[in-house]
Amino acid sequence: MKRVTIVVILCVAASGCSRQAADTPENRRALAQRFAREVTPLKPMLEAAASQQLSASPVPGFTAEVLAELQFDKVEAATVDCMTKHFTLAELETLTDFYTSPVAQSYREKFPAYSAEVSSLMKQEVFRAAEVVKERGKRTQQSP
Repeated sequence: MKRVTIVVILCVAASGCSRQAADTPENRRALAQRFAREVTPLKPMLEAAASQQLSASPVPGFTAEVLAELQFDKVEAATVDCMTKHFTLAELETLTDFYTSPVAQSYREKFPAYSAEVSSLMKQEVFRAAEVVKERGKRTQQSP
């Protein structure tokens, strides 16, 4: 009997039955909805993106009117549909676990500063390389 119990425990452990439900569209959708609520709250992200894109508008109040017109529920539903379509249940579980962890929350707080610094360095390097290529082209045109 002990041998059967050990074999059953090993089989269950090996099958990955930890907490994972069946990988069905319904289960994916439920987890994608949780991800959208807890990890990527759409409203603040969409508001920030729209504000940034429309900040140069010369029309007074235009940005505020656009923000009031945004259909967050429609975009969130499309986001959930896309996640359901493109990610497995295991992937959604892993992503949700990671992005709700203290490490990921710290990452999200630090990422904007990191990204700005790295972007600046990348721009500098691209401009430097472009100057080298321009100079090389000038020398090539000047040689007989």
